[in-house]
Amino acid sequence: MVNALIHRDYFVSAVTRIFIFDNRIEIISPGHLPNNLTIEKIRAGNSNIRIPILASFAAKKNYSLPGIGIRH
Repeated sequence: MVNALIHRDYFVSAVTRIFIFDNRIEIISPGHLPNNLTIEKIRAGNSNIRIPILASFAAKKNYSLPGIGIRH
């Protein structure tokens, strides 16, 4: 959830949605991937920080680590 809030596009006026199923939780964060980032690049270990001050705060509080938001 923290990852969705840190990386969302706040220029898009939509809410972060959470769906809870019996076997998983899905978190949908509004907005597109920044710059030339793709799902394939994320899975290969690339990352792009959209809001550096939020990412820095989260890392200091051990809420989030760079580049580990997608797991499959």
